[in-house]
Amino acid sequence: MGEEKSSPVLNYSNILGEIKMMFKLRNDSFIRIFDNFGYIVNQQKKNDRIYDKIGSIFLQQILREPQEIITVTKKIVDKFNDVPFKKVYADFKNFLSELERNYFILTANSLNELNKKEANHEENIDNFSNKSLIGSKSPKLESTKTFLNKYFFTNPTVFALQIELTTFCNEHCLHCYIPQKYRNTLLTYKSICGILDQARDMQTLAVSFSGGEPMSHPDFIKILEYAREKDFSITILSNLTLLNTEILETLKRINVNQIQVSLYSMTPKIHDSITKIAGSFSKTYNAIKSLIKNNIPLRISCPLTKLNYISYKEVLQFGQKNNIKVDTDFTIMARSDYSTDNLQFRLTSEEIQTVLHDIFIYNSKYTQSLLKYKPYSVEEKQQDNERPLCGVGFNKIAISSSGNVIPCAGWHNLKLGHIGDDKLLDIWTNSFHLNNIRKLKQKDFSECVNCEAKKYCSICLLRNFNEYNGDMLKFNKIQCEVAFQTMNTAKELFFDKNIHFEERLDM
Repeated sequence: MGEEKSSPVLNYSNILGEIKMMFKLRNDSFIRIFDNFGYIVNQQKKNDRIYDKIGSIFLQQILREPQEIITVTKKIVDKFNDVPFKKVYADFKNFLSELERNYFILTANSLNELNKKEANHEENIDNFSNKSLIGSKSPKLESTKTFLNKYFFTNPTVFALQIELTTFCNEHCLHCYIPQKYRNTLLTYKSICGILDQARDMQTLAVSFSGGEPMSHPDFIKILEYAREKDFSITILSNLTLLNTEILETLKRINVNQIQVSLYSMTPKIHDSITKIAGSFSKTYNAIKSLIKNNIPLRISCPLTKLNYISYKEVLQFGQKNNIKVDTDFTIMARSDYSTDNLQFRLTSEEIQTVLHDIFIYNSKYTQSLLKYKPYSVEEKQQDNERPLCGVGFNKIAISSSGNVIPCAGWHNLKLGHIGDDKLLDIWTNSFHLNNIRKLKQKDFSECVNCEAKKYCSICLLRNFNEYNGDMLKFNKIQCEVAFQTMNTAKELFFDKNIHFEERLDM
């Protein structure tokens, strides 16, 4: 009997065994592919990874729909010249294992098991340090934030987009940057869908919906569902007074990244005095409790005025008790039409000093970040002076409810283009004003170049623009005062007295 000839068809089962392991992207994870790297993030755990060009080939194979590892390996093996199938399979499987360990994906031996793991995933998982896997053979890894900033500063990309759905609001907050006379505009559902389509093609990851009050938009739920369909990480800025059962169920279903809610005090009378709507605290507070109960991620925004700065520490304590981050702003911004009547509620230097003491005592994460500050070296100062001022024009942009593309929310009087006239990509690339903003560096504010409080300061072109009648390059003395107060308060409480942070918190 003659010798049996080998089959030209490779029998994968003989090589690998009867393996039918499946995998899928977790509902709270997102992937974006850029020129020479891939990015994956888990929005729930704030954990992310960056992979080089080879790794991004693997990353592109991961979908929300379940797939078999062996089937995907067959599809990609030709992308790796002269690499045996078994080697590609092993590398891909190891790649997936690393992703699952860090809560980006799920793997299982059957579809049923995969679905069960998705439904019963652990809620209390420790956060991971965000490290870039680019150059992973090097013992020194840079943070993903540092890597992405470097990339976006040389390759501007709309990574984050804020869409102002409407300027209408059911509250009338005394510090609001939107003038009352302009609170009557609305983006149509069709326009919003068109914007989201364009943003998805541009590899935008994060979309924020704001107002006015975004929940007042008649198509709010449909907008959220479409954004979910286009696979964005979704954030909503709201006062939550219009939250109802239908919206709540939608928020749970679309797996929202975060709700940023305005809460001005834990004292109802103080909160309502700022919103100018009686009973608004009760509605907002009850909505917050409802979101907490339903495990919907929250972040509290508490801008400070003369009316509520004394009670800010109570908001901080409420946030800590419920594991909610609390942000503040104690130099409220002038209105977008250059009117400054709302600045009468801005804190004085003495009032800011009181707030800073409360923040240092009750906001541990903020304080720990400041304690890491060290004096600039000559080299660091030179590098810092060459940095752009912020992410506007590099990784983020906004669209107003009138359809105007603007640098960021609140910058209504600097129109970059209109979504009804041009594509978002064309405006992003060709806008005269945006390209001028991109050219600005820290050194363009000569008063700040050698300032000892520079690490405690953040130059904001928008604040300057609104407060100084459209002059974004005007030196803002208020921001400067706050920077020095922050530095001096930190010295007084910690550095000069050599008090250890944890000891101070126990006092």
